[in-house]
Amino acid sequence: MQKKYKLIEGGVVDVANNISIPENEKNRHWKEFKKWESKGNKPDPIETSKEKADRVQAEETAAALKTARDASEFNGLSTTDAEALIDSKLDSASTVAALKTAVKDVLKGLFPLIQK
Repeated sequence: MQKKYKLIEGGVVDVANNISIPENEKNRHWKEFKKWESKGNKPDPIETSKEKADRVQAEETAAALKTARDASEFNGLSTTDAEALIDSKLDSASTVAALKTAVKDVLKGLFPLIQK
């Protein structure tokens, strides 16, 4: 498989490995990219503001759909099963931001049931 890179502010991304490579002559990945580029290869262009807005909108839509789907996960669950589902969501959070998101998702899933 041929290498593929995408320009980002301050460097490139190795698309296949999803590695952000800073523009630094001492960085071995940057050296590899420059060698690849010297052979006439061209990286994909930097993301435009419209492309970024479209991507963010798509991510937000996907998150909203996930929240709606998660809310339906709680319907019909026993208390024990609901607790296990909540635990699994919280345990999978690896950062504070992810933990906040997991808590919000759990609350969004519980609100429709509380309002019944």
